[in-house]
Amino acid sequence: DGAWVKGLLVEPDGATNLMPYSVPDANWTGPETTRTYNDGVSPTGQSDATLVVADATTAEHYTEDNFGHSGGAGRWVWSAHVKAAGYDWAHMTVVHIGDTGTTSSAYFNMASKTWTTPAGNLIDDYGHEELGGGWFRIWVTLATTASCTSLYPRVSTTEAGTSVYLGDGVSGLYLWGAQLEAGYVPTSYIPTSGASVPRGA
Repeated sequence: DGAWVKGLLVEPDGATNLMPYSVPDANWTGPETTRTYNDGVSPTGQSDATLVVADATTAEHYTEDNFGHSGGAGRWVWSAHVKAAGYDWAHMTVVHIGDTGTTSSAYFNMASKTWTTPAGNLIDDYGHEELGGGWFRIWVTLATTASCTSLYPRVSTTEAGTSVYLGDGVSGLYLWGAQLEAGYVPTSYIPTSGASVPRGA
């Protein structure tokens, strides 16, 4: 796992971003949201961040890359870069098919920089890094059992730290740089475009 040694981040050689499309594009789906690609400036300074807006319906408003990732017994880190665009909350979720409870999640408030975790799920740690310009890299960690057949990580825009709410059709968040990896802590972002990528590839 990654560790800080005398101010340097030492990272594992085997780290792999399992998300085939780390920057949300047409390969991402999700109900009750409108996604506008290349709509905002990402932490890289490029205009490649996706705006995710909650439709004016009462529902859960999320987006995901729509590719099931092999599960099994293991530890996972789900991370993404987010920026408020009308709503201050980001909802990080992992659907773990076949495992206890099916879905685990945690909420991050970008205004207060605080987390809320619902009871009874597999999330056992979370954190954030403030990057400037309103951007945060946020992450959650969880452990799954051998009964888990697949993983679907999601990001939801949320009005007040609840999964189901009435969207207004204009508010949401900016999303960029998603990463699902095996391990205990997030490693530095590995961009992908069409397939999973190991570090250094």
